[in-house]
Amino acid sequence: ERPPAATLPTPQDCVDSRMPPIDEETANLREELGKLAETLRAKQEAVRDDTSLGAPGSKPGKTTTKKMLKGHINKVTCCHFSGDSRHLVTGSLDGKLIVWDCWTGNKIQVIPLRSAWVMTAVFSPSGSFVACGGMDN
Repeated sequence: ERPPAATLPTPQDCVDSRMPPIDEETANLREELGKLAETLRAKQEAVRDDTSLGAPGSKPGKTTTKKMLKGHINKVTCCHFSGDSRHLVTGSLDGKLIVWDCWTGNKIQVIPLRSAWVMTAVFSPSGSFVACGGMDN
């Protein structure tokens, strides 16, 4: 049978009864830890990216479409730019990889795949090869 609620100890009673009193060494270590944490926060703040959107009340820059690349007939699941920033490879659920010339908007190559489940596609560091992966085991 359960004792009445008034006789149950509170969580604070348990913590207070099991914790030894704070000695001088523990207090000094906590103070040192606090100073180190503050130093770390200051260094992180110094190298943090600027996430502001400009002056308060200002609107961010307007985005515009420069080129519409048309070629896939299903959802595009991935895209990756080559190291020269001119070529782009896209993968889609239509089972094709398309390598694009972004400056002209033309397709350079269309690569049909055995599976429609293309989840990722990337250029090699040299830009000469393309690799893809999906859910086709």
